[in-house]
Amino acid sequence: MKSMKNIHIGVVLILVCLISCQVKKVKDFHYLNIPQSSSLVNDFEEILDSTEERQLEKLILLIQKEKKVELKIITTDNYYSYPNMDTFSLFTARNWNIGKDYGGKGSLIAVSKKLKKVRIQNSDNVMSALTNSETEVILKSIMIPYFKSDSFYRGLYLGLTAMKKEL
Repeated sequence: MKSMKNIHIGVVLILVCLISCQVKKVKDFHYLNIPQSSSLVNDFEEILDSTEERQLEKLILLIQKEKKVELKIITTDNYYSYPNMDTFSLFTARNWNIGKDYGGKGSLIAVSKKLKKVRIQNSDNVMSALTNSETEVILKSIMIPYFKSDSFYRGLYLGLTAMKKEL
């Protein structure tokens, strides 16, 4: 009887290990679908010209130096294997380790012209200075109105400027 009980416990432990290994594989697989960051502004959708990208990078570098927070931008025309912009931006920020060099303080601005979606993904350590409600105000009152008129550079620049004031 005791040996049967030990066999059942052994089988359960093996199943738990197999399931946890599969979960790890799924997480790694998802990360593999996210494009790698090549700079502070990752314009995969090609909605910015090179001058606009350089200007945004200059502003981001200034904010990072003054506020000690890491910022990155990604533009994309799809969510890869993710169901929506919220999930895509969360996993992209994690995959890119945004905030790692700044004590966990980081934000990712994810924009899709094609899908008409935008998200500012703030780390927990940023949310004490830039709350979700303040982020929503920046999105709705500053960035989105410019995006609606195809002025993505202006919306991003002014959005970053507003974020700088809050941080």
